[in-house]
Amino acid sequence: MKFRSGKYIGLTVEHVKTIAPWYVKWVSENRPEMLKERTFKSIAVKTTTQSTRYDPYEGIKPNYDLDITEYKK
Repeated sequence: MKFRSGKYIGLTVEHVKTIAPWYVKWVSENRPEMLKERTFKSIAVKTTTQSTRYDPYEGIKPNYDLDITEYKK
């Protein structure tokens, strides 16, 4: 397992134990979450027949029945 953050980011825990055992001890006492593997949650895939893309003009439709002759003077 590799460190994802901290002073020795990207190095394996075994390698850091050989060069800085005090750091691994400090991490285990103060930041134990750094020594755990990252777990990913599964995401449910939503299946729809319509497009889920947002269309800002979807609700705006032209009014072709509007009679503007009475407003023109």
